[in-house]
Amino acid sequence: MRTHRVAATVVLLLSLEAFTSESHDEIDLEALVKRSSIIALVEPASPPTKKTEIAIAPKGGSREKYPPYERTRHRYVLKELIHNRSGTKLTPGKTLEIDVGDFDTRLTVHQRYYLEGVRKIPIYSYYRPSPRPDGGAATGQIIFLTRSGDGWEFAASGAIEHPAMREAIEALLKDDQ
Repeated sequence: MRTHRVAATVVLLLSLEAFTSESHDEIDLEALVKRSSIIALVEPASPPTKKTEIAIAPKGGSREKYPPYERTRHRYVLKELIHNRSGTKLTPGKTLEIDVGDFDTRLTVHQRYYLEGVRKIPIYSYYRPSPRPDGGAATGQIIFLTRSGDGWEFAASGAIEHPAMREAIEALLKDDQ
């Protein structure tokens, strides 16, 4: 009897681990530049993030059984557009609210888990920014964005570079044309 309980507990923990685990695919700067609709020099806005909830509960369903998706948007003030192939006109001074990379997939995974019991491990892309040669002294950041369902999302998790990388980014943009 005890063996069955231990086995059931192990299966339960493994299934919970499978849901909470994420698989990641690291991309390099060249791939990040190619997948970006917008590459922009920005500064953090105040406040730097905006948190909201997206309700997923069906009519009559409780928040406890169907918890809302907690959405965090990162906020930046646009200083300069480096590259824009989005078809959207953006002007310096505009505040951009940006979802995490793979936002639409993350929302869908959350909904399917709570509404349908589907436990899938998605593969998310991430980018590892290069070390800052200036020790963080330069102001601003370069961000890489794509279109999301209702706005912008990072082209991958971690899709931010420091201004010292601008020349390398522009060289990759020239190669891409």
